[in-house]
Amino acid sequence: MQAGDFCKSVIGLNSKSARDKGVGLISTLEPSQFRFLADRKRLKQAVSHLLDNAIKFTEHGGAVSLQGCLRGDDVVFEILDQGPGIPEDSLPELLTTFEQSDQGLYRLHGGAGLGLRLSKKLVDLMEGELEVRNREAGGACFSVTLPQALLEEETQDVSIGVRGEGTILVVDDHQATAKLLRDALTTWGFEVETFPDASSLRARSSERPVRAILMDGVLPDGSGVDCIRWLRQDSHYKDLPIVFLTASEGLEAKRAGMAAGASAHLEKPVKLVEIAHCLDYLLS
Repeated sequence: MQAGDFCKSVIGLNSKSARDKGVGLISTLEPSQFRFLADRKRLKQAVSHLLDNAIKFTEHGGAVSLQGCLRGDDVVFEILDQGPGIPEDSLPELLTTFEQSDQGLYRLHGGAGLGLRLSKKLVDLMEGELEVRNREAGGACFSVTLPQALLEEETQDVSIGVRGEGTILVVDDHQATAKLLRDALTTWGFEVETFPDASSLRARSSERPVRAILMDGVLPDGSGVDCIRWLRQDSHYKDLPIVFLTASEGLEAKRAGMAAGASAHLEKPVKLVEIAHCLDYLLS
């Protein structure tokens, strides 16, 4: 899966609880994008539980960060909070006993032991490693390491049968994904316009004829499903092919997008050959 898409999806799961508490929630990647192999469902649950704990122990006005990085071929996700940290004498046994280092603090924040226990079990099932340390700047850092999980970038020599004038609209706030799609579509002979959110798409004033739209499932100012509903009510876009791209598991996201009016659904990380075949079918 793409690291950026994974971070975006797990941040989305915890954004409401962070917003309700007044805690900032951010994610960073170094390098800015990479692909890796992992059990998507287990990893998403494990990191989500750790983020939830970090939000609980960070006071109003603080921030929680999800950072993804590489250590050789190992993939590492770190969850950093601005809470009280963990007493040094409790660190060695924290991930084996799951005891709360301060029972009063535990009760105040609704408990963190269950989420930590589940995260440890899920990481173990993936043959990964869960570690914890205190940050010099204050707060705690939980890190999930997935050994030998990095995937080499694919070199895809993909061609598309459909040619001719026309513009493809790409609606995706993740810059690396948008660039990948733009470069491929340009190679296939299309003009490309990219939009980071629904608002910029609504404000589009270009008169260039549009052939199709690639729509991300989660946007900074709303959902891709809501944006598809709007497109189907706009005279300029109502009859265009719309390819709905999501990083979600299961059928729920697909069903919502198709019910809103999407022409096709592809699950991220999407391969260029899948985009090519999909556009071949929709535009031929």
